[in-house]
Amino acid sequence: MTKVAEPADRQREVGELRRPAWWALLHWTVAGCMPMMTFLAARRPLVAAAFALTGLVMVVGGSFVRALENRSAWFLVAGTGLPWLYLAWWQRGGPGTVCETTTYGSGCHTVGDPRPMIATFLGAVAISVAGYLWSGRRARRRGRPQPQAAIT
Repeated sequence: MTKVAEPADRQREVGELRRPAWWALLHWTVAGCMPMMTFLAARRPLVAAAFALTGLVMVVGGSFVRALENRSAWFLVAGTGLPWLYLAWWQRGGPGTVCETTTYGSGCHTVGDPRPMIATFLGAVAISVAGYLWSGRRARRRGRPQPQAAIT
């Protein structure tokens, strides 16, 4: 005699409309950051190779982990914006020439305008959030639940 699945069991089998776990968002954000970091580290081949390999492992590995098969993958785009935020921080005195004096000496250097970099970062985050919300709404409208982050 076979046992008929109870509603709670059936809901777990199909999946629920739940938000992904915070670590899934973080995983895809860091994975998205790796291609840009590879580009920025191009002068140092070993560092660039380490970034590229890490990003590749995270993306390929993340596609096989059931808890990461959800709409949190939209945050790959946000990850590509993180290095731009880092560059904007280093260019925060710009545009123009910035002179610094320390106990060991002084010097001047030219820095760029950080505003385009900040705009790029904000655009990447906006695209990620919009895609994340759109895909959740689309799944609810279709009546098809999303894969859940963890079965409890």
